[in-house]
Amino acid sequence: MQDTSTFRAWAEVDTDAMKHNLSVVRRFLPEHQQMAIVKAEAYGHGIEGVVRALDDADIAFFGVATISEAARVRDAGCRTCPFILGPSFPAERDIIVQNGWRAALSSPEEAEHYNSLGQLYGTQAHLHINVDTGMGRAGVLPRGGLPLQRRLAGNRLLLSAPHRPGA
Repeated sequence: MQDTSTFRAWAEVDTDAMKHNLSVVRRFLPEHQQMAIVKAEAYGHGIEGVVRALDDADIAFFGVATISEAARVRDAGCRTCPFILGPSFPAERDIIVQNGWRAALSSPEEAEHYNSLGQLYGTQAHLHINVDTGMGRAGVLPRGGLPLQRRLAGNRLLLSAPHRPGA
């Protein structure tokens, strides 16, 4: 029988190439902030290694899918804030608010819950309105973004539209 205990395939992640790619993006979009999407194990590149490599690159956020990924970013010692890209479960929102992580809103109900948690903990929830621009995955329809923004006047809030229909 043949020994199959050693890896026959591996990935070599060139963090210098990642930083170079970021610098190219910044040359074309100098007035914009960037979010490094590191969900799904940084798309197979290894979340801890990628976030440690980019943490000093002045990234606005690390985009994650779950609070467990956000905790991995935090536990990797990063200063850059995790941003939970999709809707969160009600039981997860306490953790998001207590850690000061960013959260994407997809409904007025989420907004109300985050508002109440912010009041409970004496802090502001850091929220971004997720506007559904055509993918149909999550978010408020474009006409619902501004009314939702008005309901959240006491929170730190940004509007975002994470996917375009052709993406």
